[in-house]
Amino acid sequence: MELLSLKQISIGLLMIFNHHTSASTGASATNATAAAADAAARSPRCISEQIADRRVSRFMKSLRGSVYGAIETHTRSQQEGNTVACRSLSPWKISIEKEDGRIPHEISRAECISNGCFINQKENFSFNSVPVFAEVIVLRKSLCHSDPTRYNLTRHLVRIPVACTCVVPKYAE
Repeated sequence: MELLSLKQISIGLLMIFNHHTSASTGASATNATAAAADAAARSPRCISEQIADRRVSRFMKSLRGSVYGAIETHTRSQQEGNTVACRSLSPWKISIEKEDGRIPHEISRAECISNGCFINQKENFSFNSVPVFAEVIVLRKSLCHSDPTRYNLTRHLVRIPVACTCVVPKYAE
């Protein structure tokens, strides 16, 4: 089998594209506009529902070992009352935030229970309870503007509170 050089491949591509463009030079401006709109609708960002569902499924499988999995496990074990959240100097509770256009649709968020920290089983306001944040990637699924039968999936970085910790307060200088 003969190896092709980059130059040979480039010449071949030029010949192919030159053939396509020369064949379409007689087309009217409206056909060119329609072709451009069709190309925009078929762009990699606008995908069919089937492809979108496959990508969402792959994305959800990739989350199993991430911070999402740890938060979900913690949410289930919090009901037992023997979690880190309950024993912490800055205890927190977990709430579920739901959003239909986001994947995953539900994200667990930590909320600090008190402003101070619990030291010797008493709340001490010499310290502050503050949330600890993690940045996670979510997908947003929306309809394409150019073709409402297709979808657009975009990744977004979201900052979510995952726990609370006890800190010395910031004092104004």
